[in-house]
Amino acid sequence: MAFIIACASSKGGCGKSTLAVAIAGVYASNGTSVLLIDADARRRLEDEWFNAKTVSANIHVVSTRSDDLSKTVESYRDKYDVIIIDVEGSANWGLAEAIKAADFCLVPSNVSFQDLRDAQKVYDHVDSLNKESKRYRHCWIVWNRVPPAIRSKEMTATMEEAVQNGLPVLGTIHERDAYKAIFSYQSTLDKLREGNAVPSAAKAESEIARLITAMHDELEKKAA
Repeated sequence: MAFIIACASSKGGCGKSTLAVAIAGVYASNGTSVLLIDADARRRLEDEWFNAKTVSANIHVVSTRSDDLSKTVESYRDKYDVIIIDVEGSANWGLAEAIKAADFCLVPSNVSFQDLRDAQKVYDHVDSLNKESKRYRHCWIVWNRVPPAIRSKEMTATMEEAVQNGLPVLGTIHERDAYKAIFSYQSTLDKLREGNAVPSAAKAESEIARLITAMHDELEKKAA
């Protein structure tokens, strides 16, 4: 049965699709079969990124409407090792269904007060669902597009507020050309690294691998 990850946010522009594809690529490079479910009406994953000639054979993509998301998940649950759901950047039915289906919700957030407010709402929704349901869903914030060097006072204050509010942060994704190149080259980080297409691909790949390791570490802690 598949391990289901939802890249969950009701805000556009926070990097959900890029994070979903980056994670899928690292899983696939280790022999894991991955299904990306594109529940965004723009169909970015299927129309703008997926290319069977340049993407690992371990990765497949299907698009679905928000109303049909739960049915789509169930129909593929036993066919893949990992299912990653990418939703539209709005607080709609698709987001709620993705969270409900997930084992692990990753909430990508730019380091700004506006994005933090949205991340807090998603986290609170998952927490409320966990209290009402017999099944536990992990929910962690992922700081996204963080400058590798200098951070503004607003960024520092935003990160501190997240800690004060008790929001769990799983990791940090830095601003790198490799993440943009995923869509430009219709590829994954491991292939960009192997082809020397983008200098920052190796660092980005290591960053995502650490994120995946942290995610599974949290799963083991909860299961213990």
